[in-house]
Amino acid sequence: MPPRRGFTLIELLVVIAIIAILIGLLLPAVQKVREAAARAQCANNLKQLGIAAHNYVSDRGKLPPGYEEFGRGLKYRGNSVFAHLLPQMEQGALASRWKYDDPFAMVLDVTQPNGGGPRPQSESATVIKSYLCPSDILGDNPFLIPLPAGGTADGGYWSHTTLYGWYGATSYAGNSGTGNWLWDAGGKADGVLTVCEKSYGSWGTLGSWVNSGGTWKYQPGPQAPTLQGITDGTSNTIMFGEKFHFDPNFDKIPLATREYDLKMWSAWSFSGSYKAAGHVLANASVPINFTTPAAAAGQTTYAYKDQRLSAWGSGHTGGANFCMADGSVRFLPNSTQLNILQNLSTRAGGETQLE
Repeated sequence: MPPRRGFTLIELLVVIAIIAILIGLLLPAVQKVREAAARAQCANNLKQLGIAAHNYVSDRGKLPPGYEEFGRGLKYRGNSVFAHLLPQMEQGALASRWKYDDPFAMVLDVTQPNGGGPRPQSESATVIKSYLCPSDILGDNPFLIPLPAGGTADGGYWSHTTLYGWYGATSYAGNSGTGNWLWDAGGKADGVLTVCEKSYGSWGTLGSWVNSGGTWKYQPGPQAPTLQGITDGTSNTIMFGEKFHFDPNFDKIPLATREYDLKMWSAWSFSGSYKAAGHVLANASVPINFTTPAAAAGQTTYAYKDQRLSAWGSGHTGGANFCMADGSVRFLPNSTQLNILQNLSTRAGGETQLE
């Protein structure tokens, strides 16, 4: 029998090179398939949120607040739109345990500031898959918001320090409109899911303090939005959208100003402290996928922080998913002009330029 002939070294190298080329061609295709699947899953999550909001309206006759605040008496504690939608998101058991009158009490029930540290057992620490985009870059989930140095577990109502405890993350936010409510005197309240208050009767948008003849008096805001109040058209108005939790410069802002890392500004249930709505609301004051400018590094101005926390964005290629007020889901590219994004963010602005 003739001797068996094996591969020569050159033949083996050629085979290895061909395999490497095939892998190089295959990996981008696999990544595209994964991203397409993640984008589709994200769109489905937003669709569920839109349906849940409409079911809420059917049950209650009005839209849920984007962030419901009880006022100074409870140090800005309140409930997010995601907490209000728990029953409609098939989270009835969690909703039955939720303390809507003072949600931070649930966090304190399972935190031990002076006896062994906190435990991730609060209802606020629940991880809800439909509140998460597969393409979002988040850290530990649930995550611990630590007790600030020298701070107390709940802080004061004007304190920029955060509430101590464990929280589950979300990749989504409600549309609060065009104004940056974080530093724009409460914002313009022209969106669909706005900052509301409960301490002055039924839900209304956040009011303001007015000096009249040397006496400061509180002027409540108008009633919270309704579906009927979306006169720009529900198919042309954003209700929910994505927030992306990666930014190369945000975490370079001094800790005393940003309070904690961007990944932790994502608690779906966040229940209190000054600027708490930064976890669950966004607006069209900046473009889609706006990132913190490099100039923010080392700066103590709150403007950089507030702009980034207000931004829509995602880990998807080229743009982000949005749920409109009619429940449909649209993908808006990063190239969407800011004025068009703002037109899509008002409920009754009377704009005609939407494309």
